[in-house]
Amino acid sequence: MKVNICYPGKGYWSFDHLEVEDLEDVFAQFNHGSGKECKEFVDNRMRSLSVGDFVQFEGQWWECKPVDWEMVKSNYVIGQCCIRGEKGLLSFR
Repeated sequence: MKVNICYPGKGYWSFDHLEVEDLEDVFAQFNHGSGKECKEFVDNRMRSLSVGDFVQFEGQWWECKPVDWEMVKSNYVIGQCCIRGEKGLLSFR
């Protein structure tokens, strides 16, 4: 499954073939100490997902909150993450 991760002001990561079941599985696979860290997380030396980070899962963006996740619009993610491509701001599908 395709999963995108955005750390506001820190970076944007895109993974085309992750084996994840739901957002909680993404959270576990991208957190140090969970015991479920995925190879992509370890190999890329990423930091753990935290409150305020964004995950695009099944085409929908979600913001990590202190408890659970909040569905957000892609324009909000672009604004928070300042994600830019060669031709300006990136758009998400």
